[in-house]
Amino acid sequence: MPDGNPDKKRIDIESIISRLLRTGVTTSAAVILLGTALMVATHSTGYGAVESYHLRESLHYRAHNPADFPVSVSGVFAGAIALKPFAIIMAGVLILIATPALRVAVCLVDYALERDGDYVLITLYVLIVLILSFLLGRSIG
Repeated sequence: MPDGNPDKKRIDIESIISRLLRTGVTTSAAVILLGTALMVATHSTGYGAVESYHLRESLHYRAHNPADFPVSVSGVFAGAIALKPFAIIMAGVLILIATPALRVAVCLVDYALERDGDYVLITLYVLIVLILSFLLGRSIG
């Protein structure tokens, strides 16, 4: 028989959120490390060769050529599936960016299950703003 204790439920949702955040950050780090290792091993970004002297040059801002790396989510995942190191690294960054948004989505479900209308509306608003910022965000430069 399920325990109706609300404090236990709160601890359960907090542990779910904690695991979600840890898993997202760990997965992101592993994916970025994999892409970096692949780039070092192959001396290629998947979009062009990388020589050891390019590292110092890469640390300085410069106008980029869109062919240098993927510039869309679909391009990132297509490149990652093709095992292109830059795309794999960017997939790891996308996972890291998505992690807090998933936390907001979990909270939204929790508040909906609790039938807490005010928090559902506030959390839904935050989630919509996050999603719109991801979809409408543009690079400046």
